[in-house]
Amino acid sequence: MFVKIYRISDKGSPFPQHFNFMTKKICYRNFMDVFGAQNTIVIADNCSQETISWIKEYYVELIETNLGNSGSLKFAFQYARDNLSENDGIYFVEDDFLHLEQSELYLREGLTIGDYVSLYDHLDKYMIPSQNPYVKDGGEDTKVLLTRFGHWKYTNSTVQTFYTKVKTLIEDWNELHLFNFKSNIPDSFNTFIELGKKDRKIVTPIPGRATACDNFPSPLINWGEVAKKYMEK
Repeated sequence: MFVKIYRISDKGSPFPQHFNFMTKKICYRNFMDVFGAQNTIVIADNCSQETISWIKEYYVELIETNLGNSGSLKFAFQYARDNLSENDGIYFVEDDFLHLEQSELYLREGLTIGDYVSLYDHLDKYMIPSQNPYVKDGGEDTKVLLTRFGHWKYTNSTVQTFYTKVKTLIEDWNELHLFNFKSNIPDSFNTFIELGKKDRKIVTPIPGRATACDNFPSPLINWGEVAKKYMEK
């Protein structure tokens, strides 16, 4: 079974200037359009009733919490462990993402060559200089693979929007908890570096099929055009 756990909050940082057209509602509508509401659990953390009302426009399983960023992520991990089968695929999703069509097919395909799948081709993997210490001269040491959908690469890290098997989540429980919950902001980078030390493979399509709407968007895609469909008329 393919299950999605979508975490959304009214808290958090505003979208950066180059995404000044973006809202959480646009991201949510895009996600529901691409993936559908079936087998979707929405964790609404510190959300207003106005936000809850448009979440409920789709027939999702809604869980309201007041746990903060790290707390709601821990809740999401525990929910998947306690309520899903080990063979289920689980997609953890943050509320500032946009996805392209056929994203589910890419996630499923990615899991045939990796342990964790991110559709986000993080821009800092190509920057000079880069905030990522594993990126040198505009790239990271990697391996490029080809599947029926396109090219993929191994990457050293990603954010908290990723796809894996529940079985893998349980096996990597200690590593996933080592850095993520020391503060209110999960430490994605060090978490995935730690997972890499036990030879877990993180794969990303090139170009990306999704982006975080932050300062490091997946390159080569006009994300404004993707968002336009979901803007208020």
